[in-house]
Formats: sequence, C-alpha cells, structure tokens
Amino acid sequence: MGFLLGAMLLLSQQGILDTYSLQMDTILLDSLYSNPYADYHFPALIVTEAGACSCLAGFRGGTSLNLPKKSWKFELFDNTLLNASHILLDAQYRDLTLMRNVLGLYLTERLGRPASMTEHVELYVNDEYYGVYVQVERIDEFFYDRNNLGYGPLFKSVNHLGRFAWQPSDTLGTTGFESKRGSEAYLPLVRQLIDAVNLFTPLSIDQDDYLAYAAVSIAILDGDALSKNYYIHFTPEGKWRFYPWDRDATFGNTWKGEYLPGWTQLKSVYCFERSSLISRLLMQDDCSTQFDDYFLHAGEIMADELPFIIDSIFLDIQASVFADPLKQGTNDEFVEAVAVLRQAVIDRGQFIPGIAGAYTPLHVESMLLSECEFESDDDSVTVTIEFLEPAALANLHYWNDAVEVNSVEMNQDDQFGYVWSQTVNFPAIYENLLFSVGSKAQVGSGRSNSFSFYPLYGPPSSISRRVCAPSARRSSWQLDFTKLEVLSPVRYTLFLWSIPVVNTSDDLQDLSLCGFQTGDPPARVFAGAGTIVIPGDTIYLTNDQAMLELLLPGKTIVGDFVIDSPANTDLLLLDPSWETEMQVTLEEENPFYQSGLALNELMAKNDTTISDNYGEYDDWIEITNTGSNDINLSGYYLTDDAADPFKFAFPDTVIHPGDYFIVWADDD
Repeated sequence: MGFLLGAMLLLSQQGILDTYSLQMDTILLDSLYSNPYADYHFPALIVTEAGACSCLAGFRGGTSLNLPKKSWKFELFDNTLLNASHILLDAQYRDLTLMRNVLGLYLTERLGRPASMTEHVELYVNDEYYGVYVQVERIDEFFYDRNNLGYGPLFKSVNHLGRFAWQPSDTLGTTGFESKRGSEAYLPLVRQLIDAVNLFTPLSIDQDDYLAYAAVSIAILDGDALSKNYYIHFTPEGKWRFYPWDRDATFGNTWKGEYLPGWTQLKSVYCFERSSLISRLLMQDDCSTQFDDYFLHAGEIMADELPFIIDSIFLDIQASVFADPLKQGTNDEFVEAVAVLRQAVIDRGQFIPGIAGAYTPLHVESMLLSECEFESDDDSVTVTIEFLEPAALANLHYWNDAVEVNSVEMNQDDQFGYVWSQTVNFPAIYENLLFSVGSKAQVGSGRSNSFSFYPLYGPPSSISRRVCAPSARRSSWQLDFTKLEVLSPVRYTLFLWSIPVVNTSDDLQDLSLCGFQTGDPPARVFAGAGTIVIPGDTIYLTNDQAMLELLLPGKTIVGDFVIDSPANTDLLLLDPSWETEMQVTLEEENPFYQSGLALNELMAKNDTTISDNYGEYDDWIEITNTGSNDINLSGYYLTDDAADPFKFAFPDTVIHPGDYFIVWADDD
C-alpha cells in the first residue's frame, strides 16, 4: 500500500488535480479493452487521496465505448471512504476542452436547482498515466442526502423516446426510460406522467427543476437534452424532480465532437422542440415567465462568470492535459479550443437577451383528417389544423413504419393564420400514414424562436422509435363503432381489471391505431397495428396486458391503463385520426367469478420468493373466496391452455369466505 500511495503522489506532480490510481490484474484489464461493450466489471483496488479500498471496475457510457479513451465506473466496497457508492469518471474525449459537462452542470446549480458535482481528476491504471477525466457525482442516495431530497424511484431518459411520448400498446409504453437503482416495479408511474403531460391534466412535478433545465439547455444549445440524457426522480412527497446529465454535446459541440461555428446566434435545438413537457409548461403564462427569468439569468452567468471559471479550470488542468496520452488532439488544439470556448460563452451570454420572450408554443383547437379509413387504391389525405392563436407558419410531417419522416409546408386557409391545411398522397403500398404538425407562433412582427408540435412530442426521431399520432390507414374491414358493445368492468385481482368490448356485428372489426381513454384522471392507450376482433369475440382493455394474457390466453388485449379502477368513469373510443366516435359511462366492476371465486394473485418466474412444502420454488396461483358462503372447489378446473379447459381438476376442498387457496404450478 505504501508503494502505491508513494507512486501516486510522485506521478500526480504533472498537475494539481486529485488523483486516482487503479490496480487491476492485467488479464482482466486486457479483457475489458477487448470487450468494451460487454459491461464487464472486475475486482480491483482503487487508491484515492482519502485512502484505498477494493472495488469493481469497468467501462461506462454508450457511443463513447468505441473511442480510444474510455469512461470508467468504480463501485466501491467501502462507501464511507468518499461518502459515495461509486466513482464515475468521464473521458470527455469528444470535447477538446474537457470543460463543457462541468460548465453545463454548474449553470443548473447556479440557478438553484439540483445537479451533480464535478471535478477534474487524474487517473493511473497499474501505475500508467491514463490522463485527465471529469468525475461526475452519481444520482443516488448520497446525491439525495446532499440535496435534502427523499429517496424514491429513479429513471433515466436514454433515447429520444424519453420525451413523454405516447407509444402503441404493443410496446412497453415507457421505452426511452431506463429504471435505475431497483425502480423497475415503478415504471407505471412514468406511464402515468406521460398521460398527464399529453392529456393536460394536473402535473405533480417540480416545475422549477424542469424550467431551469430547459432554460440552460437552450442557453448552452444542448443537442442531447430534454428528450434524453436526464433523470427523473419520484420523491416521497409524490412529486417528480428532474436532474440534468451528460452536458458535453453543448456550447457548439455536437455529440460527434464537431464544433459548430456560429452556434452562439442560434435560437433553438431539435430536442427542445420535441419535448412535450416543455411545450406543455410554456403554454402556461406563469411558467413562460419563469422560463424567461431562468434563461436571462443563465445568459448573465455565461457572460459574466463562465469566462473566469474557464480560466481557472484551464490553469488547474493544463499541465495534466498536456501529458494526457489518450486525449483527442494536440496541446495547441487544446489551448485553441479553450480560447474559442471562452469567447463563445461571452458572445452567447450577450445574445440571449435578444431572443428571450419568444419561446411560444401554440394551442391546438383541432386537427382533422379528410378521411382516416381507405381501401386498396392510391389516394390522398387532407390534414387541417386550427390553432387558438395565429401561426406564422405550419409544416405537416408524415411517416409510416417503413418510410422516414417527410415534411411539407402547409397552406394558410384564413386571413390571420388560425387555420392551415395540406394534402399529401397516400400510396397503395402503405398500410398507414401518421401525421404531426409543427408550427411557429406569431410574436409581435416576427415569429417564435422554436417550433411546437401537435402531438406535443412531434414526429419520431427514427421509424424504429414508434410514437402514436393521428393516422390514416388501409383496412379490408370498415370500423363500425355502433357494433361494439362495452360491458361492465371486470375485477380479477386487487391489481388487475379489464373492460370487455364485444364485436356484435357479423364482420371483423379492425381497431388498429384506435385510441381508448378512461379513468379519473384519465389515461389513454392506443391499439397496435393488426388489432382485429372477429364477430362475436371480445377485446379486453386492461391495466396490465401481460398479466391478463396469462389469465386469458389467446384473447385480444390492449393496455396498459395506469389507473386503479375504471368504474363509474367515461370510456372514450377514438378512431385512428383521434376523433371521438363513442363515449360510454362505465358501470361498477363485476368480480371475475360471480360465485365468489377470484384469482387473487399469481407469481411467474418464482425463483427465490416463496417455496412450497418441499422447498421448491415453483410458480403459483392464489385463489380466494370473495363471497359470503363456503365454496367447494370440486368440479372446478384450472388451465393455461384454452384447448384443454380441464387440465387441472381441483380437489374436494372447501374455501371459507375470505380464505385463500394456493395452487403450485409444478405438475404434481
């Protein structure tokens, strides 16, 4: 240990930065570099200024894993050493200055909102100098404690679907958000937030967190923010908090590491315009005012403070960066990049007051399609949108599952700019077309700085990242909502219900791309392509599609509604263009079995939770008597195969009211 500490102190004389020294078996280290995408984490020893401890060491990051200089993660076995569970070291290879992430997170903290602390450090691996890294504070219990935040479910937006977009029911519905710190069971809370944002119901969020985050994102022109690279945290008070992350594609730097001259004069960025939450908030006068205040304050900090912070960081890291063997570029390029960044933050800070007050999303009164159901021939669709405020321009975006997004300018249909329309071809080779409208508001004699969209999240960033939108489709079966009979909701277990909808016609009913909305506050789901109900059959709307598929194998099921119960609320059925075609007030729930028997709970993949009398961990189903009389199970059967309804015969057993009976799925 003494030798390691001595070596660390000797080598750190290249600069004045804190130093980490990692000791790892060379075979394991070679394995890391040979398999950078394998997510390996190997035992190692980390030596710090405060002492040493064992750890698990590995690479971290996404697209950066293929770069010469890797980012690192050390999971500490002794959390008391640094009052932290992990050390996260960002290589910042694509940022020649190694400062952008530091400056971006600093701005959020200066605006009074929580953000990770950062520090430039040196790293040695097996006594070899690996260069300068940015240590970034992990979002975890230590971060919560430092910011006086309670513990709660945590999620990270990892791609551009993490912008609170509705997704078809044949997807997870929360794709784009990644559960962190064991929060998988709470993903429905994210789905609930997506509904609240897009249905304009009350939001349980810290508005200042998000407004400050958005203001900084525009101030530093973060091309990777708002629709990805941020954390959301559900606190014990039932409020969502927002924390920025990965602010290196900023201040004119792209995620590829390319510098954009003239960025200081730009007014908007893709991710800002596609954020449904910022559009929703900026439609409120109080939020719009607060956003402008944060935006102007960020500009002042950039012009007045950041140049001196850049100078200070440069003095601290210059010697260490010059000696960095893995950095991008030469020493002269590093010095030049810092000088360019220093002047750019001044220019941008001085430019911001001139563009404040003009981020104005438009409210949409209606968006109508001339027709939403077509047969097999080539045809066309006219899309008409009406705004509550005059628009300066409007663009129609359209796409399907096989074609990237196309865009065309819309025509102004009235004198003042409230109504716009455009007609596009609907070729016979396409099964569907989805539509979104981007618009800019009239602001004084000019226009808004950025586009806003309907739906709020706009078109997809790629066709593989599917979002829901008003649609036109081709189908061999015309949809007739008058032939659909909505039955009373059915309660299966404490956490599972469905709404049966029966096709009473003699024809198939194609519900592909149709929407369903119920609950108070409401939730909405959209059927995926190929959702067809045969005559006399039933489609089941539910809060847990995967669970109901276990109980009703082979049935057509659409979910997931994140509501406790649909009873005594209205059910809206929407056609593919999102027009409401049917509205029904739902009645009280009926239990699954009128006899009083109900499937109360089941567990699939029971690996370690509950064992049977033989110590085996088999899947199980729990049945309860919800009635007021004894029930003899003799004559009842249980099956997971619709073709074999008598697969398991219950024994001659009596369940008393309120009692439970467990069936172990072990074939015994």
